[in-house]
Amino acid sequence: LWDFEHLTELRLYGNALERLPDIGAKDGVLRELYAMKNRLARLPENLGHLRALKVLNLQDNALEHLPQSIGQLENLTDLNLRFNALESLPESFAQLENLRFIDLRANRLSTLPDGLERLTQLEKLDLRWNRFEAWPESLSVLEARGCLVYR
Repeated sequence: LWDFEHLTELRLYGNALERLPDIGAKDGVLRELYAMKNRLARLPENLGHLRALKVLNLQDNALEHLPQSIGQLENLTDLNLRFNALESLPESFAQLENLRFIDLRANRLSTLPDGLERLTQLEKLDLRWNRFEAWPESLSVLEARGCLVYR
């Protein structure tokens, strides 16, 4: 699946996919990956090999965790993980310094990783319909910088 040298956009939504294949060692040029409305329970551990990725939309799946390698997606600007089963985010999440939009609505999150205040490009963070008992201080820092945070 990942061997297409010139593939820049991949749309796999609505196919009842349960998993994505492992990603080869080469980075490729894939910039947009849409895999909404499937049955994905996990992502390839080497997801971080997709270094050119800017948009990742995995809305409406069954994801329970994200691989640590997600922090290697240095060009990622838009991340949609709405309607999954995420209980936590990996510590590497705070390395996604180019993120502008994050949608984490309707998951099972009760905490966020440290360092989110380092996401200086972030314009919108949607955390509604999760299980937070207390909000991390990093959200206030993001809001003070102009980020729109939906709690």
